Amino acid sequence: MRRTKTFLKVAGVFTALVLVLFTGIILYVHKNSEGVFSYVSAQLADRIGGNLSVRKAVPDFFHDFPHVSLDMRDVTVRDSMWESHRHDLLHVRHVYVSFNIVSLISGKPQIRSILVDSGTVYLYTDTAGYSNTYLFRGQQDDTGSKSNKPLPQIANIGFRQVSVTIDNKEKLKFFQFGIRRMDAAMAEDTSGWVADVQLTAKVHNMMFHTGRGSFLKDKMLRTRLKVHYEREVQIITVLPCRLMLDNDMVEAGATFLMRDKPVSFILDIRAPGIRYKNALSLLSFPITSKIEKFDFKDAIDVQALVKGHVAYRDTPYITVAWQVKENTLLTPAGPVTHCSFAGLFNNERVAGAGYKDDNAVIELKGLRGTWQHIPFRADTVSITNISKPVLQGRFTSHFDISSLNAITGRTAFRFDGGQADVNVLYKGGVFGADTTQPYLYGYMQVRDAGFTYLPRGLGFSHSNATLRFHDSELYIDNVRLQRGTTVLHMEGRLLNFLNLYYTAPEKILWDLKLSGQAVNLNDFVPVLMPRKAAGITDDSTALGRFISRIGTFLDAGIVRMKVDIDSISYKHFAGHNLRGDLLMEGADIALENLSLHHAGGKLRLNARMRQEEQRSTYRLKAMADHVNVQQFFTAFENFGQSTITDRNVAGILTTNVAVSGSVMADGHLMPHTIDGTADFRLERGSLVNFEPFRRIGGLIFRRRRPDSIWFRDIDGRFTIRGDKIEIHPMFIESSAFNMHVKGIYAIGPVGTDIDIDLPLRNPRRDEYLPDIEERKARSMRGVVLHLKAVSDEHGKTKIKWNSKPAEERRETRKRRRFQRR
Repeated sequence: MRRTKTFLKVAGVFTALVLVLFTGIILYVHKNSEGVFSYVSAQLADRIGGNLSVRKAVPDFFHDFPHVSLDMRDVTVRDSMWESHRHDLLHVRHVYVSFNIVSLISGKPQIRSILVDSGTVYLYTDTAGYSNTYLFRGQQDDTGSKSNKPLPQIANIGFRQVSVTIDNKEKLKFFQFGIRRMDAAMAEDTSGWVADVQLTAKVHNMMFHTGRGSFLKDKMLRTRLKVHYEREVQIITVLPCRLMLDNDMVEAGATFLMRDKPVSFILDIRAPGIRYKNALSLLSFPITSKIEKFDFKDAIDVQALVKGHVAYRDTPYITVAWQVKENTLLTPAGPVTHCSFAGLFNNERVAGAGYKDDNAVIELKGLRGTWQHIPFRADTVSITNISKPVLQGRFTSHFDISSLNAITGRTAFRFDGGQADVNVLYKGGVFGADTTQPYLYGYMQVRDAGFTYLPRGLGFSHSNATLRFHDSELYIDNVRLQRGTTVLHMEGRLLNFLNLYYTAPEKILWDLKLSGQAVNLNDFVPVLMPRKAAGITDDSTALGRFISRIGTFLDAGIVRMKVDIDSISYKHFAGHNLRGDLLMEGADIALENLSLHHAGGKLRLNARMRQEEQRSTYRLKAMADHVNVQQFFTAFENFGQSTITDRNVAGILTTNVAVSGSVMADGHLMPHTIDGTADFRLERGSLVNFEPFRRIGGLIFRRRRPDSIWFRDIDGRFTIRGDKIEIHPMFIESSAFNMHVKGIYAIGPVGTDIDIDLPLRNPRRDEYLPDIEERKARSMRGVVLHLKAVSDEHGKTKIKWNSKPAEERRETRKRRRFQRR
């Protein structure tokens, strides 16, 4: 108890003494505040060559308790050219100058610390090189030399809520920081000095060149720096420290070699586990704009080394390394999963060519990943010339063909089974808008693949192919396509493929050779059908545009194909030794100089087909040379008529046809759509059970076997107009009778109107006369029946007398009598 009382008495006495002492200090400071303020003003004015303005200064006993401070309010420092640029070097509400108490009592105030609170610092340099920073060089004495009075030693300097701007228009630099709190403590020793700085600030702008954007734009910075200066070697070292940029931690350290002229520096930065987008936000827009289209799902490790000089327009050497392990790379063309590689960037690809974008390179070592279910690898991928990026790398892959369904989205193709191997060297642009001319070298091999071209429903199985890429051209080798019973082999090239694929895929030219042993065209009827609309793709994405180009160049590209097929069949048609050219352009299909052997003779053909929504139209020029007419009629389905069919006719036919018409979607000829002409010669012809001749013969020539007639060679011409065939005047010599024929034959139910002059004279009486004109003249001797074959309202063909020849004869006799008069 006694000890407690004693302690309380001692504490009370001590407290009283402190209060008395502090009260004395307060009274002293109040009494000498003007002198202290004059001392501080003199120290500052001696080292600042501008106009210093302080609205008032009052003592402050609580700001840095137990130390005493002088609160200088509304402090402004302006240079002599302020009227022209209007920027205060310093404009703050408070500058707290803290003093050592003992130094105040001794009458020799020593500034302990300075705290700048609430205001702005603006360091300005105009385009001519004038700068208000000259104020820090101090005033000159009467002789014109700078003052040599030493600055007071200030151990601590602080900022609170101060905006600091460095605006250098001459060197195109602009820095702007919102310092929320900064505390800097400095201690000197014989070797140099050590500074400890704690900083919390908002980096609004860090423009080393105002035309190239800002680094660390609007990033919150929190750090503690320890800086050491070694006077003997003149090196400033910023020890490795942690910087919090928003919520990302970055480790950094720096070395400044003050002895070098200009001063050189080395900056070492490490960011373990930083988000890719956050790492980009540390850089300027011209850099991020090139690579911001990419991202990583998980954080990556980044290290950077920067070497340079603190000089105007100096571009430092920069090298950046990063490691990606089992990450997901997000690209405009879709994600790359299970992605791993070691990345390296530096801005001096060619030594001595300068540190600049067009000499920069990005290298990816040991790249591997999976894109759209397709795994791939690349030992080294490089991206050069960052201003106009050029990517180069050799990529390899082995995958199931069905994986391609994820790329096409089943809008153009559906793939079923098969394997593919890819080994290509690519060089070209990185983005779709890049203008660098791309090229590919390498190959893609496809084995035992099945696929269907969906817009036309055309599927193939057990297919093989080798695609060889050489510069901008694509070569197609060893192609085997199987559809139904047909196996086709193909080779060729796509001219200027890689360039046109990105710019004008519809202009790609397929230069191909097609061969096969036994081709059944029934398997390819879908080619004649109108193209079905493909699934809708999103053209706003790179992958969507890629798929759209596939559909465009497949459906609208130009195909030039040399055809060499041993045998060919289609419905009832059969031929062999097919040779010619197949051209496809958009909706047009053309056959040029096509020849094949058919029905014991030879066919030559030129045709063009235009595919439309409900049907396909065609134009055809064909020549048949000595073909079996019965087989010919069978092959072409009796040309859409039923009067003279392959069951009635026989002989050897030579014809020249020029017609147009339509084909239905299932490949059948549309009835009554044919227009054109046909010139023909029928040798050793015969008609069996031809109903019109049977009717005529049954009435008149029963003994001459009109149901089975053979003919001498017949030359004639037909003009076809839909369902009407015009028979040009034609002389027919047969074993049963001769006749002169002309008129209209209707394929439809009505419209037949054929004039038939039928001499009763037996043709056997003149069969040995060699001259056809003489035989024709003799055939008209004697009795001649003038008949007309017409169709009635029921579509049946009837034979009746033709009164028109008698009228023509009477008119002829009248003209002759008139002429004799």
